[in-house]
Amino acid sequence: MPRITPLRHNNSGTLIVYAMSVFDLAAGQSGTIVKISARGVVAARLSALGFACGARVTALAFSLFNSSILVGINSSRVSLRSSVACLIEVSP
Repeated sequence: MPRITPLRHNNSGTLIVYAMSVFDLAAGQSGTIVKISARGVVAARLSALGFACGARVTALAFSLFNSSILVGINSSRVSLRSSVACLIEVSP
């Protein structure tokens, strides 16, 4: 799966902004959390683990079939399902 480039210009010079999730980061790449689209219990759990806007997150490794991602945030390592990782928008 190709990685998403967060900012780019089209032929007319207009800036196009693409949303990039934690799951789109390459292993070893870091990003700053911009938006968390999770709701309810999932949002509460992420908040308790330290996921908040402005926090720095690093993609450490992916599972064998890309069903989950291991991320580093603050001084913790957290494993997230791909569906939850796609709800966390980052800017590299």
